[in-house]
Order: sequence, then structure tokens, then C-alpha cells
Amino acid sequence: MFAYGLEHVCSYSAQLQNPPEVIGPVPEGIRVNFYLGEDGYHKFLQGALPPRVPLRVVSRFQTAHPTYLWLNRLQCLNIGEANLERFEVRYDVYVIR
Repeated sequence: MFAYGLEHVCSYSAQLQNPPEVIGPVPEGIRVNFYLGEDGYHKFLQGALPPRVPLRVVSRFQTAHPTYLWLNRLQCLNIGEANLERFEVRYDVYVIR
């Protein structure tokens, strides 16, 4: 087993738009994938949302600004959940060391 550590960087929360807006592929190639169970995509489009969706996200940074170049070396793990009853997203960001 390899040694690693997680360092808590920050916590994030955001209020989602109600009702949610479905955004498809964009010119930048951004894609957001949610597993909402069997026929989840069709249920989502019909407004049949699960009450909570667990979030496990891996993030990287890309910046050319000299002050923030150190961010380019980070690999982060975000753990949280989307509460679709309150239209709220909350997660903690950890740096993998």
C-alpha cells in the first residue's frame, strides 16, 4: 500500500437554480455526470429528482498567473452531496499528498 494523506483545504456550498437547468456539452468540453439510478437521465428531465446525490469529484487547476502557479501541482478530492430538496450543494475539498 502506498502512503498518502488528505489535507482539508476548504468547504464549499452553493444554492442551485430551482428548477434546475439541464446544460449539454459546451464549446469548452465541460461535462457533468450524475448517476441517478436506472433511467436517471429521463427521470431528471421529467423533474423526478432523488432527494440527495452523493458527490465524489476529482479536480485540478490550470492557471498561468504567477501568484497561483503552485495550484497547478495540486490534485484535489471533493467529497459532499447535492441536496435536491433544498437545491443546495455542499462539499469539502482535500489536497491529496
